[in-house]
Amino acid sequence: MLSMKLAFFAGIVLSFPLLLMFILQFVLPGLHEKERKVLWPAMAVGFGLFLGGVLFAYFFVLPRALLFFYDWSGDLGVSNDWRIGEYITFATQFTLLFGLSFELPVVVMVLVKLGLLSYEIMARTRTYAILAIYVAAAIITPTPDIMTLNLMALPMLVLYEICIWLAWFDRKKAREQE
Repeated sequence: MLSMKLAFFAGIVLSFPLLLMFILQFVLPGLHEKERKVLWPAMAVGFGLFLGGVLFAYFFVLPRALLFFYDWSGDLGVSNDWRIGEYITFATQFTLLFGLSFELPVVVMVLVKLGLLSYEIMARTRTYAILAIYVAAAIITPTPDIMTLNLMALPMLVLYEICIWLAWFDRKKAREQE
């Protein structure tokens, strides 16, 4: 079963460029010129953020989460019988979910560029966004501890604040062009 999981994830990773190409061949003819101009930079930044999220999770969060579980089970007097299949499944889910959560700025900035979201709306609804980010992080995080929840939510909050500033600069640039 482990080899099937590894082959499945490796197949997705290796075939992703072709999968993306086929999706774009379907979507691109239906987009306006303005939407196409937004799509290419969003894809490049999205790939970088996804990779950054995966690396952040794998090198920073995952070791701390595993150490937390090891210490917690040791304090309870429970022995750890980790199997390689369970570890790979956990680590894969963990890193992929962190990678996806780092896509927040791409989604927000595409909505800003398309005119569906603005600096004013994001600044006014910041408290709701913080609550939504924490709820999403609680749902997405595969572990129940508060440390992992914060390690997922805090980067998302920082990225959201960066989006607010980027939307402000975008609005300022648009006003200067007018």
